[in-house]
Amino acid sequence: MASVSMNHDSLLDSFLSTIPIKNENVLVGYSGGVDSTVLLYCLNEEKKKFNFNLYAIHINHGLRGKESDADEIHCGKICKKWGIPFKSIQVDIKARSEQDGISLENAGRNCRRELFKEIAFKKKCSYVFLAHTLDDQIETILFRLFRGTGPYGLNGMEPMRKEGALVWCRPFLEKQKSELIHWAQARHLIWREDSSNLHMYFSRNRIRHELIPLIKSIFKDQFPSSLLRLRNISRDSLKTMLSLVPDKWKECFFVNSGTLFIDLKKMDHMKPVLFTELLRKPWFELFPDAGISDHEKIHNLYTLCHQKAQKQIVLPGQIRAWKDRHFMVISKMNTSLFKRSCAVRFTRTRDATSLPYKEAHHDFYRALLKGEKLHLSYAHDSSLLKKGFSCRYLRSGENLNTLFLDKKSLKNLFSEKKVPFCLIKSLPLIYYKKDLVLIPGVAGRNDFVKNQGALIEIEY
Repeated sequence: MASVSMNHDSLLDSFLSTIPIKNENVLVGYSGGVDSTVLLYCLNEEKKKFNFNLYAIHINHGLRGKESDADEIHCGKICKKWGIPFKSIQVDIKARSEQDGISLENAGRNCRRELFKEIAFKKKCSYVFLAHTLDDQIETILFRLFRGTGPYGLNGMEPMRKEGALVWCRPFLEKQKSELIHWAQARHLIWREDSSNLHMYFSRNRIRHELIPLIKSIFKDQFPSSLLRLRNISRDSLKTMLSLVPDKWKECFFVNSGTLFIDLKKMDHMKPVLFTELLRKPWFELFPDAGISDHEKIHNLYTLCHQKAQKQIVLPGQIRAWKDRHFMVISKMNTSLFKRSCAVRFTRTRDATSLPYKEAHHDFYRALLKGEKLHLSYAHDSSLLKKGFSCRYLRSGENLNTLFLDKKSLKNLFSEKKVPFCLIKSLPLIYYKKDLVLIPGVAGRNDFVKNQGALIEIEY
């Protein structure tokens, strides 16, 4: 354990030296407890040396009545004393818990993350600092272990994790809480004690006050070093496993326009554990506040990927997943249907047809879903008048059984060509006079498309 005589440089100096924090705005979560008090104090002392701006945020969960209000007042006074801009927000965690159908702990965690991100955006902060300690890390790993976590879950919390333009920093993950208490006492810092930390209603408190003391009594000096060794082994094993994954499996998962897609054709023989770990990165990129720790839900998603039926399931966080031909489509319930626009030009240039993929090819659909730039050109009889051509897209609620190409309804055509439903509004319908003659990338009327002639060019 570190000596209490150490100065603030020994707590944060090395951590801050590793990140480009100069001239940046930094937000720190300040509960008023000893951990966040030490963190706030150290950051305030370091801000001149590293030249960054510091803001503090306090979330009043309203769970302890007057005690919660007293915490808020205390934090405001400390920040005023230290000259730190301070923002406090009151939330109704009980109502949030009931609304989302989750525990108070999860509701509080989700709410804090959302508010931290909201304030960080308003203050243009690049970093959010949180005061989790080694004690918190151990509790997290044990909590996940007994819930049946996978290799990633055993990693616990990371000292730094990037989420878009925001970096979440936890510089105290290798420091014990007792270390910070001694450090704070030596400097006569004042903090608040949260009485709810003693309530056995919360599972994490029972781990802290009942399970960990029991484990220590059995394994003595082997704990927590043995648990941290397991963490390191799991982390290295996961890293090695992912480095051996074939590229085609890595390419299964991609994100575009607020939607996560899984290419089912590239998923052959992928095992569930690898599916979960490869899904994790794009999932958190798109749904950072919705975890994927519910193994039953992930198993259902994996099973759905291998079923022939075009079904859908609802996942935690108001996320839905549905099978769309040879793709799995995952998005928030309120996300509008995927749609791409394209430019269509009718030219008199005589040239040969040019298609990057065979018509109605899986790779064409994949490229559209990924948002790749595409150029398609079709040749037609140059004697056809340019003014006779027109282009439109399918309208909402339009009956595909009433539209025909080569005497085949679009409903049957799209089914035959395996066109994903989420793409049909992105496909231009090209008419000559009143007749539908071409759906670029999918099909054209047999007597319309030529090997050479005047061109119709489509650019996505």
